[in-house]
Amino acid sequence: MRRLFSFFFLAAMTTAVALAQSVENLRVEMRSNPLGLDVEKPRLSWQIVSDKQNVKQASYKILVASSPELLKEGKADLWESGEVVSDESHLVEYGGKALKVNQQAFWKVQVKTNVGTTAWSSVAHWSKGLGGAEQGNWQGDWIGHDGLFDGETEGDHSRLAARYLRRTFEVKGKVSRATLHICGLGLYEAFINGRRVDGFVNTPAPTAFDKMQIYDTYDVTALMSGKKSCLAVVLGTGWYFGRAKNIRTFGFPKLRANLIIEYADGTTAVVASDDKWRLSANGPIRSTNDYDGEIFDARLSDFGQSQSKGWTAADFDDSAWMKAEKVASPDGRLIGNATPSIVAVPLAAHPNYRGDGVKSLGKGIYDIGQNIAGWVSLRLDNIGSRGDTIRIRYAERLNNDGTALYTENLRTAQSTDYYICNGNDKGEWHPHFVTHGFRYVEVKNLSGKDIPYELTAYVVGDKMKQTGSFVCNNATLNTLVENARWGIISNYKGFPTDCPQRDERMPWTGDRTTGCLGESMLMDNAQLYAKWLNDIEAMQKPDGQLPDVAPQYWKWSGYTDNVSWPAVFITAAEMLHKQFGDLQPMQKHLPAIHRWLDHFTEKKMNGYLVDADKYGDWCMPPETLNLIHSKDSTRITEGRLIATAYFYHLAKLVDNYSDTKRYAELCDKIRESFNREYLKDAGTKSAHYANNTVTANLLALAFNLAPTADRKAVEEQIIRKITVNENGFGIPCGVIGIQWLMRELSKMGRDDIAFRLATQTDYPSWGYMIENDATTIWELWNGNTANPKMNSGNHVMLLGDLLPWCFGRLGGLEVTSPGYRTFRLAPNFRINGFDSNNMKYETPYGTIVSEWTKHDGRIEWTVSVPANTTAEIVLPDGTVETRGSGNYHFTTNI
Repeated sequence: MRRLFSFFFLAAMTTAVALAQSVENLRVEMRSNPLGLDVEKPRLSWQIVSDKQNVKQASYKILVASSPELLKEGKADLWESGEVVSDESHLVEYGGKALKVNQQAFWKVQVKTNVGTTAWSSVAHWSKGLGGAEQGNWQGDWIGHDGLFDGETEGDHSRLAARYLRRTFEVKGKVSRATLHICGLGLYEAFINGRRVDGFVNTPAPTAFDKMQIYDTYDVTALMSGKKSCLAVVLGTGWYFGRAKNIRTFGFPKLRANLIIEYADGTTAVVASDDKWRLSANGPIRSTNDYDGEIFDARLSDFGQSQSKGWTAADFDDSAWMKAEKVASPDGRLIGNATPSIVAVPLAAHPNYRGDGVKSLGKGIYDIGQNIAGWVSLRLDNIGSRGDTIRIRYAERLNNDGTALYTENLRTAQSTDYYICNGNDKGEWHPHFVTHGFRYVEVKNLSGKDIPYELTAYVVGDKMKQTGSFVCNNATLNTLVENARWGIISNYKGFPTDCPQRDERMPWTGDRTTGCLGESMLMDNAQLYAKWLNDIEAMQKPDGQLPDVAPQYWKWSGYTDNVSWPAVFITAAEMLHKQFGDLQPMQKHLPAIHRWLDHFTEKKMNGYLVDADKYGDWCMPPETLNLIHSKDSTRITEGRLIATAYFYHLAKLVDNYSDTKRYAELCDKIRESFNREYLKDAGTKSAHYANNTVTANLLALAFNLAPTADRKAVEEQIIRKITVNENGFGIPCGVIGIQWLMRELSKMGRDDIAFRLATQTDYPSWGYMIENDATTIWELWNGNTANPKMNSGNHVMLLGDLLPWCFGRLGGLEVTSPGYRTFRLAPNFRINGFDSNNMKYETPYGTIVSEWTKHDGRIEWTVSVPANTTAEIVLPDGTVETRGSGNYHFTTNI
């Protein structure tokens, strides 16, 4: 085979002029300029940008100072690292003086590479938080009202009005800095002198509230105007106050806040949550229940003071309001926010939106063109007379005849907002403390008036950078990747949830065992999953058990003592290490992981088999399109087999992070027992596991349980089950099997089968969803026909390992050292029908690009390798080119 290749340089190598290189994208704990860190030794990261080839960091210098002015003078009163000979540019531990409470730190870095020394970077910063209340740094108390007001209810459809709190204070001089530390449970919006302190919604992130609560920190210096000022906060229920009869209630909404004002003369004042605050539940938000919706009565917006500037202004008369009460402190501890906060983005402005805007379908029904989690903003001009009620109902799809919303799959969730007109309505309105899962909206004036409405749809989810893109010549696969992205965006709400629309929306663990890895290919989910691991450990029982849902908000226990669902406690920690180079979560949670695994060895293991499964191969494609689960015993994988295989895999994985290899001997015995119990027809061409389901055979292969001599025969069983079966070619497994299917087919050398599964449109397949107008991923393979008790149209659990396969096999991207410090690019150019691919992936070091086209047996391939990394580039003939940073172009025959 004739091979040609060339290297494309951004500038001629012969020039004597030094080409540009700089230090960019400074981060602290992988965040940009974070405030309120509760970390004693935060980790610093940066990226090197250069237009030269093979750039490697040789050393770095870091300066950290208490003011940017000191840094401008080249002074560092907190830390001067000196020249550190090291190639590390990611998660370098701060080695300076311990910061005081609320103190700011400003920093910059200079790097010496093998091609020269960079200029100093621009200045970045972080600040230290107040820590937990037990540390004594918080002033004041938790305030609110621990009880129901008239008309409020707790039960099947809880109704609780928003709590409005305010406190006036005097500004006694020139303010040099003002910082607000705040936790409002369940959710809050905060204002200073009538202006919002942030651009976030539905904050703080939910937690196991009896274990911990998150506070946020904001720089509010720019909002400090005028002598008399006001700090105002409105509280919604969130997950804190039970939204339904079967949901836990942790307490009534409450507030803890410290506004720290630093004056130019060096003095400091603190406005704290205390008995000087006033409270009212008589404002316009009459109910906030995330399942049912929000009720907003605009007639109460001015609290009866039509001449006032508003309840958030300093001159508002709050004498009729009650005094805020000191209330019971929540159990657990306050921790500083370390995750992306939630934002609302107009759908039309979203970079991934593929629709044509809001379309009226008649009869008050509107189609926004994309299934999302969020809300619609309603234009209020001329919308109705005083007292008219505007009802806004949300749904994912329409009934079969297209004339009404399909709401059966919402179960008991009402998913309806109400706006009551004041007769002089202007501007726009949207709910404040709820979200809805929807594509279709019905807007109706209940007084009977029929007018067209002007709506703007908003996407509500964690503010998170997109890490990856994948575009090829197959339209179905491209749509599928984007549908996956929308499902991920829809289900990030301070932790990963299962669905955004019905009366559930829970952080199920099993959905993310492999899903967390696939999601990381599209979104920078590092902080989210690090936070979620804390939630999971917080729910651990003394005997080591972990729940299936974490945090657990249902009143039923949630501890079914199975292996495969809470497995994400380990696999997500591994993902954070491999994808983001962050070993800390695995190290932090390793003792809890050991307690969990040891629980099974002590309580659930018999003859080295683990009898600890609850859900089996959940959502196996059923025999008929109206079923939720398969009823055919020959297609159902035994739970003990799943549990044993998963325990073996997890224990082996954990041993990779332990010097003692504490589970090695146990795993040898499990493997022997597993094969003795489940391997049938060993040594023959018919070798298989248990009742020969694809999932049983997949797990034996994926987890290296199968003997080498029998692997080929077991592989053939899987291939035969997919290609020749009673239901025709299609997906042959449920949630468990689909986590390993695509990558294992590739390991067998059957990318052709995997590609066909990924792009087919017949049932059961991902493409079948697209053919039936899905813009996200369904909960069931037959989600358009199954029983509405369980047919969410916006789930991600059935993605399995599709995204890792797209990026890893089609894109050819493989991480070979944590955080992609080294990586491999080896696309399969020979798949029939796969003729072009443009893959980009943002790593901690920069963006990897692999873009190629195939035409008439010839490959044109452009590769971009970030500075301070090394790539193995595998050409079509198998030749490996090891390259440092830079852009390269290859032209070769296939």
